[in-house]
Amino acid sequence: MSGFNAIVLAGGASRRMGEPKALLQVGERTLLEHHLALFSGAATVVVVTGPHHALIAAQVAALDATKVLLAHNPCVEDGPFSSLRLGLRALGRARRPVLVLPVDMAPLTGLDVAGLVAAAAAPGVFAALASHDGRDGHPVVLSPAAAIEVLQGPADRTLRDVLAAARPAVVRVPTRVAAVLDDLDTPADLARHRVTHPH
Repeated sequence: MSGFNAIVLAGGASRRMGEPKALLQVGERTLLEHHLALFSGAATVVVVTGPHHALIAAQVAALDATKVLLAHNPCVEDGPFSSLRLGLRALGRARRPVLVLPVDMAPLTGLDVAGLVAAAAAPGVFAALASHDGRDGHPVVLSPAAAIEVLQGPADRTLRDVLAAARPAVVRVPTRVAAVLDDLDTPADLARHRVTHPH
């Protein structure tokens, strides 16, 4: 399956965590390794970095991940939306759905990526997002039209704003993978995840 591209948002300073979230060890892999494995079917994966660019670049180089592109955002204080726009620009004019995932999400083992991509590619669908137990989570898959809207619309928005404006055309894809709701922001979050999800 190569009918989609992916963007991993790894531009944060990780102040609350105290170390780069992309390089957090969860089981035998870092978070970034878990996410890149999940997106192994993507045509291209863009990893958007920030203050920890050199460390993340070194890991990507060590993985010999030939279809991974790095895009450094020097203005991460502008928020994740600026990193998303940067990642989309790095993908160029590719007419594939784009799967977007913050790097601080817990490993999404077992997630049906193909099902999410298919939902976003259906006629009339603006975007698809994973949901669990009635709650919206990540990843979000942008249709080509949604990617254009993110790039060409106002920059002072969030992805949530964009999706809310297109609500009737945003579909939820239920999953049993509860980790779609589980972001790891602090050492306590990571410790709790390691206890509840031993890898």
